Amino acid sequence: MRVKDFFNGLLVSGAFVGLGAAMDAGGIRTANSNRIVLGKSEMNEFNQRHQRRAATAVFVAVLLPVLIMCAALSVDVGHLTAVVAEMQHTADGASLAGATALWEERWDEVSDRSVAVIDPMQRSQGFSSLDDQLIEVGRWNWLNNTFTAYPFADAAESNAVRVVSRRAETPYFFARFMRKMSADVRREAVAVISEPCGGIWGLEGVKVPGSVSIDSFDSTDGPYSPATAGSDGDVCSGRDIVVSGDAVIDGDALAGPGYDVIENGGSHEVTGTIGNWTGYPKHPSADFGDVAISNDNDLIGTTVGGDDPFKRGNNLVLRADDELVLQPGTYYFDSVSFGSQSRLSLSGPTTIYVAGDFDATAQSIINTTGDPTDLMIISSGQTVKVSGNNDFYGQIIAPYAEITLSGTADFYGAVIGRTVTVTGDVNFHVDEGSALTALIDTPPPALVK
Repeated sequence: MRVKDFFNGLLVSGAFVGLGAAMDAGGIRTANSNRIVLGKSEMNEFNQRHQRRAATAVFVAVLLPVLIMCAALSVDVGHLTAVVAEMQHTADGASLAGATALWEERWDEVSDRSVAVIDPMQRSQGFSSLDDQLIEVGRWNWLNNTFTAYPFADAAESNAVRVVSRRAETPYFFARFMRKMSADVRREAVAVISEPCGGIWGLEGVKVPGSVSIDSFDSTDGPYSPATAGSDGDVCSGRDIVVSGDAVIDGDALAGPGYDVIENGGSHEVTGTIGNWTGYPKHPSADFGDVAISNDNDLIGTTVGGDDPFKRGNNLVLRADDELVLQPGTYYFDSVSFGSQSRLSLSGPTTIYVAGDFDATAQSIINTTGDPTDLMIISSGQTVKVSGNNDFYGQIIAPYAEITLSGTADFYGAVIGRTVTVTGDVNFHVDEGSALTALIDTPPPALVK
């Protein structure tokens, strides 16, 4: 039966019901059944009652489809909304479970972990079939927010899991009167894992202008060589990353959640992933412990030029064109500053704690071992500046400082600062063997869709 025929039937039925009720109430009888003859006034009253009741029946008949539509909106739409929410919850949980397997590098468990979430949730919702569920691994493109599926055999190259939860023929109730029997519902979720990110970390921002070049090597395998340079020269931040000029980042550029990799002019290039890190980095510890009391400062004598580097209290100060040689050990200074063309030389594993600012813009720090892991600078100050023409081998942790690396030198190692700016003609070679690369844990998977 068509909806139009159904409503016409309702109108006719309502009219006859109203007429019958009116005749009964008016007391009309036939000649053979004690007919009562009404006067003019009684007849008028009868007609009025008849008209009112017939009009009411027609009114109800007209309103009935409206009432059914309201019921369909309130009941069916509410039911469908609940189903959609349940399916989205299922897709979210399943994609996160699968992505956790990627994160743990258990690639053969991706599908099983997703199904382990989907199956009980489906059953709790009154469904037991997994036929309509789609589970995929692939790559999430941060530039255009799209997912590209890979074969499960390539799960090791994937950074995302997509789950499409589909339910065909979700039944309607009142909408059936309008021949709407069911609906097909589809919900999708994508969970992404962050790429491991080390090398240059600006917790609150990174800037890479100029003719900077960034690549990687692993000091545990030997010295850096351009012929074997790696492509893990990652630049990472909890906020924005700004790349401009002719900078080349042979690695990933990953901004913080909700922030951007901003590319400003020039012929700069990022060879790896341009996108977002999925977690919020915690500031690495700059706790000095008792190093202010227990240190190797007593090993420090006069400079090569015969000057006292501690003539301003516990502030290490080198005059222009002078040099200070540090024996391997652990040292503590309130601040560090150097005159033009001064040098700080070391020949073995050395850790330098600086409570204040570290200003080495006019000098060179010479690590004669050529091993970045042999020098660690830890600062709780607001500023760290390193520049010069001699190569720098070392690691810098300054979670509260603005770090600036400049000059024409090559930097070998890793840095973590509140902000980091690498500028000038610097070549930065990220040491994948640096302990700093493990200080900021890779965050767990996060939903991006």
